[in-house]
This record gives sequence, C-alpha cells and structure tokens, in this order.
Amino acid sequence: MNKDALLEVKNLKKYFPITGGFFNKVEGYVKAVDDLSFEIIKGEVFGLVGESGCGKSTTARSILRALDPTSGEVNFYNSKTEEVYNLASMDKAQLRGVRQYIQTVFQDPYSSLNPRMTIKEIVAEPVLINKLAPKSEFDEIVADRLERVGLKANYMSRYPHAFSGGQRQRVAIARALSINPQFLVCDEIVSALDVSVQAQILNLLEELKQEFELTLLFIAHDLSVIKHICDRVAVMYVGKIVEIAKTEDLFANPAHPYTESLLAAVPKTDPESGREILSLEGEVPDPSNPPSGCYFHTRCKYAEEICKKEFPELREVKGNKVACHFAKELELNGIAEI
Repeated sequence: MNKDALLEVKNLKKYFPITGGFFNKVEGYVKAVDDLSFEIIKGEVFGLVGESGCGKSTTARSILRALDPTSGEVNFYNSKTEEVYNLASMDKAQLRGVRQYIQTVFQDPYSSLNPRMTIKEIVAEPVLINKLAPKSEFDEIVADRLERVGLKANYMSRYPHAFSGGQRQRVAIARALSINPQFLVCDEIVSALDVSVQAQILNLLEELKQEFELTLLFIAHDLSVIKHICDRVAVMYVGKIVEIAKTEDLFANPAHPYTESLLAAVPKTDPESGREILSLEGEVPDPSNPPSGCYFHTRCKYAEEICKKEFPELREVKGNKVACHFAKELELNGIAEI
C-alpha cells in the first residue's frame, strides 16, 4: 500500500446474481462494479463521476461495507493507530471498531434523517453507538458540531421537518463529524439542493476538510461540482474506471473518448464561446451482458476492430491513467471553463 494513501481499492468487484426458473437458479450476474483499482491519498478529495447507473454508489457502498463485495480488497490506513485494515474481509464485529473512522453523507437530506428524532439525538447518535463520550457531554458535542456547520446550537431540540433541504444536509454533515472521522464518503450530497445552496455546502465542505483534516470520496454526476471541489477524478463507465487524472488535467486534456463526451455535454456558460454541445448516441450497455472488448466501443466514434475484441488495461498516458487502445494517438477536446 502506498505510504501516502489513506484508502487503497484493489480489484474490487460487486456482482448481483440474476435468478430465474422454478428453482431460482442463478442465470447470470449484473456486474455493477467490475474490477476497480484506485488509491485515495490522505488529505485529498477524490471524485467519482459517470452517468447514472455506472456503479458509483455501489462502489461507495462496497467500500463502506453496506454491501459485501464479491471479491477484491479495500485497504484502509488508520493514521491514529498506524494499522492497515482490509475492510472487504472483516466481519461485523471487526468492522464495528473501524466504522468510527469512516463516515458518510447521503444524497437525500429528507430521507437520511429520522423524523422522530431531535437534531440532538441525530447528531449524537454516532457518539452513542461508538461509546466515545458520556451522555453528559452530548449537549456540548452537538452544539459544537452544529455551529461548525453554520447552524445555531439552540436548534438541537427541534425536529428535521423544521429545516430546509440545505439545513438538513448541514445536520447530516454535523452527524458525520460528531466522532471526528478520518474518511468521509459524500454520495451525491448536493444533487437534491438548489444551485445557490449547493455552492454553500461545497464551500462548507472545503472549510471542514481543512479543519478536521479529512479525506473525501466525493461522488457526483455534475461536472461543475466535481471541478469545484475535487483534487483528482476517476471516470466510471458500466462498472469500470476508464480514466483517472488530476481535475485540471481531466478537464483541459481528457485522454478517454468517454470523458471527452461527458465534457462536451456540459451546458455552455458563455453563449458566445462557440463550443458545440454534443450528446452521446446509443444506449448504455447492459451491465448483465456487456459488449465484448471495450465497453464503450458501441458508442465511440474513434473505435477500431481491436476495440471490439480486447478490453484495454488502465495505463498511464499523457499523465492520466486511461483505459483506451488509442489514448496516445487521439487528440481530444477538453473545456477551459464551466
């Protein structure tokens, strides 16, 4: 494991069985996450982006062990104990001791908070479960976390229905930070919010990242959000990573045709820019029956015969890690601004 990495994912797979017939025999598998490998460096914001259904959230849930991976490793380095844990192979009892270092913030702030619990009970719940402080200290902990996310301490006696979507997401972030985690998974946490509120939450996350020395896995489909907050980005397509690069390099000089297509579909902020907005033709392949070779060849305008037969390995090209047979030859178009 890289000494600078907080999390290392190696050959991670999550297959869902397809059953049928009178005896419910397994007839195939949906390959939601198909052999992913990447590292998240301590202190960075690592973005995961791609079309809906490409496996982003399944990847996050497999890392968190909300879903049990089919195979692979998820190595987590605990900087407090200086130990490395393979989350993918740990049992429930072992995971319970590690979960306090890894927290998550979910997409929908309306469903992720229990409407029958007060804000104090919600924010203090991780502290209670992990037995990290006596109940006499809960008021102080909750008040501190609420103020850190921009809410008043006297809100702790209220219930979630009294708050807007943006305020609820701040409560969810306060809950995640209540036990001082090292690693935070943010799964589409601003996609359900208004644009102005999105900017506030993203700026808040950047401040909290510095304050709490956090490392983030940030999942989104909105490229403008990804560019605003992420240090590096992995692009997913049908359960596989097709490109990993620094954010500025990915946007300015994409190395995979799918990344180019995603960038070309971003709406123009300047109507006089002359940039053509393109949309991908064809349908996303079925992850239970993906095409042979490169999964993207059915929609790629640069595809050749080899693309239909051999799946390209993820290799370094032009500073990016990219899975494309012709990455060295292609000159793809990026975008300067979003």
